Amino acid sequence: MTPLSIHRKSNRPTVTGIRLLIGYLGMFLVLIGAIILLPLLMLFIFPDEWRCFPSFLVPGVGAILIGLLMYFLCIFRVEKGKLGKHQDIILLVLLWVMALIVSAFPFFLNQYFVPGATSYSYAEGVFESTSGFTTTGLTIFQDYLDAPTLSEKGIADVAEWLSLNSPHIFIFYRSVCHFFGGVGLVLVASSAISDAQGMKLYSAEGHTDKLLPNLKRSARLILTIYAGYIVAGAVGLWLFGMDWFDALQHSVAALATGGLSSRSTSLYYFLNPENIENFQTMYQGMSSGTPLSELSGFNGIMPINPIGMEVTTLILMFLGATSFMLHVELFTLKWKQFFRDIEVRLVIAVTIIFVPMMMLGAWGHQATVGIQNGNGFWYYFRASIFQFTACITTTGFANVPNINDLGPAVLFLSVIAMTIGGGMGSTAGGLKQYRVGIYLKEIHWQFKYHNTNSHFVLPKPIYRFGDLKQLGEGESKNALLYGFLYLIVVFLGATLIAFLPNITFDESIYEAASAISSAGNSMVNFSFGSLSYKMTNPMWAYQILLSVCILWMFFGRLEIIPILNAITGSVRRIAGKDLDH
Repeated sequence: MTPLSIHRKSNRPTVTGIRLLIGYLGMFLVLIGAIILLPLLMLFIFPDEWRCFPSFLVPGVGAILIGLLMYFLCIFRVEKGKLGKHQDIILLVLLWVMALIVSAFPFFLNQYFVPGATSYSYAEGVFESTSGFTTTGLTIFQDYLDAPTLSEKGIADVAEWLSLNSPHIFIFYRSVCHFFGGVGLVLVASSAISDAQGMKLYSAEGHTDKLLPNLKRSARLILTIYAGYIVAGAVGLWLFGMDWFDALQHSVAALATGGLSSRSTSLYYFLNPENIENFQTMYQGMSSGTPLSELSGFNGIMPINPIGMEVTTLILMFLGATSFMLHVELFTLKWKQFFRDIEVRLVIAVTIIFVPMMMLGAWGHQATVGIQNGNGFWYYFRASIFQFTACITTTGFANVPNINDLGPAVLFLSVIAMTIGGGMGSTAGGLKQYRVGIYLKEIHWQFKYHNTNSHFVLPKPIYRFGDLKQLGEGESKNALLYGFLYLIVVFLGATLIAFLPNITFDESIYEAASAISSAGNSMVNFSFGSLSYKMTNPMWAYQILLSVCILWMFFGRLEIIPILNAITGSVRRIAGKDLDH
């Protein structure tokens, strides 16, 4: 650097405080606008859906223009100072809030640009965008591409109905939200600013998986691994008979542990023997001219292999719920270090315990209620291992027509599994396996050292990322604090939902636990239809249910504490404290 350049740099004004915050938000708003515009690429493949073009163009371009204005007015060609006390947390929360409220506009605006399209309120749009970005999977959509269901309802031109009510571009948009919400939103956004500031923001979200010393290099490595898994998963699902579009959506949703499917019956649509049997004959004589594969979900080229689809989805869900640091050990073939990790051992132990219990519970429920469906051991084994995986990875996919049919024991164990959740530094939610491992270790150490002299420094060894380390007292207390807050928030959400009409307390617990864990399994029908909660209950109850679920999904994705810190930090600044720090 020359003396002249040093002189010029030193003469630039240094921006801190609110102006710096607004400038960074402007940069992130440009990113959000670009995310909204990405689904327009689908119009090259599905040109009949051109009417949806303004629904994405208006909010996308609007977000980019406003973001650029904020950036140029606040931090363009100036020295950027350090984020003050609490400002990194406040920036993180504002970034997420902005992403959720801006990304809701395509769902809301489509009714105005596409006559005859399904009407969604802005609150429903926020619900859908929140579910996508938080990788939860709760949805208000119904009959996405389920042509058999539509034809049974007497809808003659299925392709025309789908282009109005559930076009491919919106289904792809939800997958884009899954992708960036699961791993890329804060990662890409924080790597766009200085490495030190970006790492503060990245760490504030609860990430500990800095794979490389430089945040931008870590971001590229993580996104490369993530994209590689998605491509491999989509190819695998296609080879087992799934249509390319459905294969891509399910690969993204499984790896993001989001669970938003392109079909209203989730993965079960592709496993249903009736759908497979009727594949060649279901749409004969349709006047729309739409290719069979675009409506059926099967590609018509490769033999249909439901078991292959199921196993591929299971692998993708487990990969998505595994810490990115552990993926590095997998790629470098460090199998011993991988299987000694506290999270991996916890998952193996819980799987061995839970899957047989869920299988017995489902089988016992069948005998108790007298269900005569002819299903045997193999059916309930598949259902149990898939349901367990969908819950502990907080994905929410289903391989059965209705999870309620598996019985109360399976539902109870599902709540426990989704509360445990995925790995730290993964796309999954829940308490996280590392924290649960610490809880169990603390119980073990309490019994082991119960009669030991308190003056001794007692060892607390755990295996983490290939190393044997001593668990610090502060780390243990932080894990216990978060677990306590998590259970309080679950109970509070369950209480609020239980006061709504026609929702039992067990359903309210399940919904609250599902929302905050980002699992997305539901015992309540959110989607449109004559039996949905919206159509069968007062509108105020429906709005409260949406609001609680939106907040709880948000709490779970940011892990509660950053939100509380942002609120307390903002209050302190408004009260005149910590103005300069």
